[in-house]
Amino acid sequence: MKQRRFLKNQTIWAKLTDYLFGLIGYYLLTALLLLILTMIFTAFGHHIYEKNIFEELVYFISPPIILLVFFKRPYDKKYFILPVKDIISATFMGFILVVLAYLFILFFQKIHMKFGKIDWFMVIYYTLMLFNAALLEELLVRGILLEIFLQKNLKWIGILFSSFIWSIFHIGNNGFDLLSFLNILLIGILFSFIYIRRKNLTFVVFLHFAWNLTLGIILGSNVSGLEFLPKIITVTIPNTNNILITGGKFGIEASIVTTFIFLVIDLYLIVKSKTESKTGSSDNI
Repeated sequence: MKQRRFLKNQTIWAKLTDYLFGLIGYYLLTALLLLILTMIFTAFGHHIYEKNIFEELVYFISPPIILLVFFKRPYDKKYFILPVKDIISATFMGFILVVLAYLFILFFQKIHMKFGKIDWFMVIYYTLMLFNAALLEELLVRGILLEIFLQKNLKWIGILFSSFIWSIFHIGNNGFDLLSFLNILLIGILFSFIYIRRKNLTFVVFLHFAWNLTLGIILGSNVSGLEFLPKIITVTIPNTNNILITGGKFGIEASIVTTFIFLVIDLYLIVKSKTESKTGSSDNI
């Protein structure tokens, strides 16, 4: 497998510096593109909010910008190609994790479900947006940042640090607090374990995508503080004052229920990893 420019024989600090400058460069370029699109949009007399579709277009082209411009990461078949059965497995896993969280919430709260009129065009459009968001985040966090540490055999530091940075990425989202920070960290640890065990980014992308899709589009809940208008089902929790259970404006990713679920899963994987390191065995998750 060809390696990125910053994954050659460099120190860990040199690699992290490359990552930081690549990240800054990426955000500056996307900001410049958005500024240009805004100026064009305004010049033609359109209201500023109508530029959203162009903003999302910029994010559509973000993954190749990251890979080819800033991080010199070539498209490697082993890195991306995944059998269909594994894609289905990853998608199902993401769906089940959300359903499991809501089943736990049912022990504490009533949940109301309502079907509404569905705009299928918007459902498809935002489904593509969610997939692209999952791809973008996984490239930045697991596919590049975590890999820096894995190349230096610093697995545990890499898992914790990349998951910490991923939590920081959400700091400006609506309803972000200490519990949501912890939960995103725990979810990131799980995704990192799966990425390491599967040795394939696509599996984690589809897992991440399915989690967001189930929350935001299928069940109509907030995803990391973001609300999506197209909703197949609208799930509401009547007692909105019980933020510890509901997660408030951030959604169930800021719920104590989510903390419990992912803490148990992460602890199990840590124990399993330690046991396997002693026996020399390693099975797929």
